[in-house]
Amino acid sequence: MSISLEDLELLLDVAELGSFSQAAARRGWSQP
Repeated sequence: MSISLEDLELLLDVAELGSFSQAAARRGWSQP
């Protein structure tokens, strides 16, 4: 499988926050 633990954590963050941009912001990623 190519899904890493980090990817799963991101998916969980998105599910919790209901928004990918919020999850990305929590990780310090720049917004696309």
